[in-house]
Amino acid sequence: MEDLPDTPFEIDPATLTLDELVLGRGAWGVVRAGTLTRAGRPLPVAVKQLLDLSAHEERAQLRKEIRVLALASHRCTHVCQLLGTSVKDGRLCVVMPRYACSLAEELLRRPGRTLPEARGVALGLQMCRALVQLHAVPIVVQDLKPSNLLLDEHGGLVVADFGISTCLGNHSKYMPSQIKGTTNYMAPEAFDPEEFGGVGPPADIWSAGCCLLEMLDGKAPWEGERHQVVARKVCDKRMTPPLPPSLSKPIATLLAGSFQYLPSDRLTAAECVARLETIAAAHPLPQRTPLSKLIEAHARDVAARLALIAAPLRSAMTPAATPAAAPAATPAATPAAAPAATPAATPAASPSPPAPPAAFSRPATAEGGEASRRRRQTLKAAISEREAWLERRHSQQAADKTRRPAPSDPVVVEAAAVSSAPAGGEATADDSCIDIQPLVAMGFDQSECWAAFLQAGGDVRRAAALLCDR
Repeated sequence: MEDLPDTPFEIDPATLTLDELVLGRGAWGVVRAGTLTRAGRPLPVAVKQLLDLSAHEERAQLRKEIRVLALASHRCTHVCQLLGTSVKDGRLCVVMPRYACSLAEELLRRPGRTLPEARGVALGLQMCRALVQLHAVPIVVQDLKPSNLLLDEHGGLVVADFGISTCLGNHSKYMPSQIKGTTNYMAPEAFDPEEFGGVGPPADIWSAGCCLLEMLDGKAPWEGERHQVVARKVCDKRMTPPLPPSLSKPIATLLAGSFQYLPSDRLTAAECVARLETIAAAHPLPQRTPLSKLIEAHARDVAARLALIAAPLRSAMTPAATPAAAPAATPAATPAAAPAATPAATPAASPSPPAPPAAFSRPATAEGGEASRRRRQTLKAAISEREAWLERRHSQQAADKTRRPAPSDPVVVEAAAVSSAPAGGEATADDSCIDIQPLVAMGFDQSECWAAFLQAGGDVRRAAALLCDR
């Protein structure tokens, strides 16, 4: 262990715990999930673990990656940060933060393996900003692909895996000892470094274009083709990855500038950032709803559904109003009291009006989605049913002006009685709207006011309290 480079990131092995979960494998070792304890708080980490410390070539390769990653972590914000190194169970470990998933895993979960253009542009913008910082060091990634782009739970993107990356120092290119990279994302100079005099930052621009194309097209360039076939197309025939016609013109122009055959003709990382910022401004990404808000909205949705189920049960269990209750509500001093007594002998001539719809509550959830559409349809149906009930009730009362029939639903008997009716006992649909005018004046929607008014059993104060609590 004495020949390992000293770094300021040494981690006490006692604070590092490795899990059985394997996040990835390679020829040199594995990446395991783990937990790093810092200041008494556990931090989920990913640990790149070298299986055999005695293998000189693997040790040299990992030592180089640690140096590049340490330099990138110090100078760049859009790369996977190096938390430190440690020796655990006789094996060298490189400790990094654990991210939610890779871009490749995110694409596999998507229908058609594609992202909406606004989301793809947002991730492409973060990727190119990382390249601006890395090329300023200067560091050439040389293996930029979706599996090496990590996403956090907030939608942020970082560049990871600097296993074959190179720090150029004072040079603009370097001559690799062997061909390195992943076939689908390799630039022409990566296939034939001698022909182009080496590999430099423009190779990462080609790879970044391939990643952006895969996000929007659903498949990697040259997918399913062998290495020799792709090399012949890219180098000998000077072919570029085909662009689907579904791409917007600004995106197609950006990709065409990234897939130029000569490295000097390609866009720089800074130029890609400027163009992507222009595209993103024209198509802004919708704001992501915090998880706590989604949980709260779901809880309100469940409560509203339970209320819809329970309302008919409460209505059925409530005892029906007796016929004597209706005349008792009419004061004896009113002039209309005498004629109102005559129809009492013939109650069968005027059937009771139909019961109003059950009380309901409108869930205050975020708009959009199938569930929200069904809730809006339920609300519209309830409002339509309420209006139809008012029309039927008005028609019945117009036919029987001498006596107001008792509503069969006790939940709304007060709602029908408190409205200001003319002296003859006639009530219209417009009269019944007087009940919710104080609620409408508070700034609530009329449909919400009716919902709360019915749920409160015709009590305006209770309805106002229900609306304010939402």
